[in-house]
Amino acid sequence: QTLQQVARWAQGTRSGDLAELDDLRELPALMPQITASHSECLGQRCAHFAACFSNRARTLAALADVLVINHHLYFSELRHRQMLGAANGLVPLAETVVMDEAHQLPAIGLKVLAKGLNAADVQDFVQAVARQTRQHARGFAPWDALLASCSQALAQWLAASHLHKGTAGGAMAPGNTAAAENTEALVRLHNRLSEMIAALQGVAGSAASLQRLVEQGHSLLAMLRQWGRPPA
Repeated sequence: QTLQQVARWAQGTRSGDLAELDDLRELPALMPQITASHSECLGQRCAHFAACFSNRARTLAALADVLVINHHLYFSELRHRQMLGAANGLVPLAETVVMDEAHQLPAIGLKVLAKGLNAADVQDFVQAVARQTRQHARGFAPWDALLASCSQALAQWLAASHLHKGTAGGAMAPGNTAAAENTEALVRLHNRLSEMIAALQGVAGSAASLQRLVEQGHSLLAMLRQWGRPPA
């Protein structure tokens, strides 16, 4: 019933702003079904590209003479363009940018643009795989077992990472047991994700969203190899 309410709202709203639905208590539980993460966004390959509220907002922004945005959105736009291409930002590229409170830029820019392992990105990826395989590839692979092993490996890495940070200076010295356990956990996570991505590769032809997840997964694996140096 709540999903039907959202569907009726989507047909009449002009902005697509989910804040218009703040009176729906069940909305948080529906978010995975009615929104798309970076790993799920297909860009122009999406059949709903023209009707997408995000793309409509992008079109309106491109027509504006002056845009006022905060620092986080500005740097998020740069990151989004790095991931999906220069033409896929929400805010159009500008010849002139005026920054207020510029002393905050280094910290915010580093936080948003720095390359590193982000557990939230891995978790978002696993959740996206769960949603998309349930919709497009149910029964074609043991998804529940693959997803559970990835989630367990992620939890083990987080635990090892916290232990590693608790060591003196967090140095990756050869004799550092915590550092060794952290590396082993990264290797384990890499291997579990590799197994799931291999299964995804086998069904990627059935939906563009699955192919997008394969591409996203290979990017995560490359990052894990960079940090954990797992064996080939």
